[in-house]
Amino acid sequence: MTMNDIFLITVLLFFLTACSGSTDTVPISLHPSPEYMPHPDVEPVMLEVAEAGDSIERFSDNIRLLHRVLHDDSLIVQKTELSVLTGGNVEISSLNDSTLLILDKMVGQSYSNEQLIQYNIKNRTVEVVAVQGRGPGDLFLSEELAADRDKVYIAMQGFQISVFNCDVHPCEHEKVIETKYNHFSIAPYGEQIFFLGMAPFGLEQSLDLSKTNQNLIFKMDDEGRILDSFFPVYQFKSPIVRGNLNEGGMVRRYPLHNSTIVTMEYYPFIYEYDDNGNLKAKYQIPGFVQSFYEYDENTRGSTFLNRGDNSSIIFTKKINSHELLIGLKERRDAEWISREEGFKGEEWVSYYIFNIENNQFYHIGDDAFAQPYSGQKKIIYVVDQGVIINELGTLYLINNSDA
Repeated sequence: MTMNDIFLITVLLFFLTACSGSTDTVPISLHPSPEYMPHPDVEPVMLEVAEAGDSIERFSDNIRLLHRVLHDDSLIVQKTELSVLTGGNVEISSLNDSTLLILDKMVGQSYSNEQLIQYNIKNRTVEVVAVQGRGPGDLFLSEELAADRDKVYIAMQGFQISVFNCDVHPCEHEKVIETKYNHFSIAPYGEQIFFLGMAPFGLEQSLDLSKTNQNLIFKMDDEGRILDSFFPVYQFKSPIVRGNLNEGGMVRRYPLHNSTIVTMEYYPFIYEYDDNGNLKAKYQIPGFVQSFYEYDENTRGSTFLNRGDNSSIIFTKKINSHELLIGLKERRDAEWISREEGFKGEEWVSYYIFNIENNQFYHIGDDAFAQPYSGQKKIIYVVDQGVIINELGTLYLINNSDA
């Protein structure tokens, strides 16, 4: 074999190797991408931010109190400790003027802490209505609590919605509604229940989206019969991407305005639908810094990129017949240091009111007490009675009448 032959073989092998490498290399994709989000062809209406303090008297008592708490440190000393200990991951709702319902959810992989608590503010009594388990009336993988008139609904991932009758004292388990979906958010009203649910997506290699659930929001009656569905699922082929982007969604009902409001944790939009599931409007949240989820086509691995600056919608709450409270977690200059030190940077929660009657967007204030990257050591909740502060599982109430 001559030197020329060796040279030619070497060049050929290099060429084949290069071609083979380029064939196997697929670009990493970032999500959410506008083309896969719901209604990509609809131009969003950019909301304008107004400071709530300029017209604070137009808001309800609990929002005026929230504004004061966020701007006046002296109010914190007026807080009253509730005689109940919970975890750091709870849902709180007002049942009536004197009663709170507290859903203590799992933290990480710990399910044993799940419980539904009925708490009387006036006489400071604590009654456990439900605990973690697998039987009727038990809680497992609880996601969201919603109260409507004399009923309480618990949305759970395990294809079940638990219903409690609170026309008696204490509340009693009434029934379990079975569905085909994992439930992440729920909005009952009368004999209808709206929920955000995801069907199992199946195997990773199943890329035919026609074989998966195409919508996320479902309307059903109180017997569990699905009446309608809307709000398209994130239309990307990877089930892990669709799952992680969609499970942070929230649905809220405004029957007097024929409206259903949908938000997603990592989308900069507020979607408004009518009662027939038709899109009424798509609003864009100003100043929302998009974070991204990275998907590797080769390894089918994925991770959230929380470096730098980013925003996320961590909660929404219906305040009254036309106002929606929105909490945005904001991160700036985020940087991963090490497993021991975790993330460094600035982190806070900004509170906004979206008025669906006139499409106005108000900034209530920022939580100056938020601890950077510490697992949210302090969380603020708004209830009918006022504001509740959760400090590492200890709950404190600042009552509307006390402040």
